[in-house]
Amino acid sequence: MSTSEAYNILGLNPGATEEEIKVAYRVLAKKYAGEAYTVSPMKEEAEACMAQLDTAFDTLMGEIRTGRTTSSTSASGKYTEIRNLINSGGSDEALAQLKSIDDNGDAEWNFLMGSVYYYKGHLNKALTYFDIACRKDPENAEYGAAYNHLKSSQGGNMQGNPYDMPNPYEGGMACSPCTICNTLICADCLCGCMRGC
Repeated sequence: MSTSEAYNILGLNPGATEEEIKVAYRVLAKKYAGEAYTVSPMKEEAEACMAQLDTAFDTLMGEIRTGRTTSSTSASGKYTEIRNLINSGGSDEALAQLKSIDDNGDAEWNFLMGSVYYYKGHLNKALTYFDIACRKDPENAEYGAAYNHLKSSQGGNMQGNPYDMPNPYEGGMACSPCTICNTLICADCLCGCMRGC
């Protein structure tokens, strides 16, 4: 649901405050969620109106919490679909859809690319895309939180997804002859277990 649709459903002007949104929702929810409709022939219509009110409220409150606004453009609808794919584990499909979008330079596109790479365990790539998203939309709280969380976790945490062995040249951890050799050398230094060889 677009922002303008949400404002219309709640009977508010664009830019309404959080308190105005809550008050409008409460007033309309009392109208449609009341017990007067439980045995009424208009029960289904009241339930549909209530569902629209819930969606409108969630849309506007979500934007207030994250600092994002939802436009009614086709890219925005596509981004919603891609977010759903990422959240449900379809990172490969989400990546394919992101690559198919013509205008791929906006902040949301970069944020979603970062989210896909984060999910796949490619944290260096994810950080790069999160950084671009933050520079393109510095007021967006969601982008800033993702960037800061990933940046701070890089200080002491292992890179990469432990369930997906990424390419070692992409910043992840992987098993290679060099790492095996280094492990054996460290073990020999610590306990001298290879001196008999």
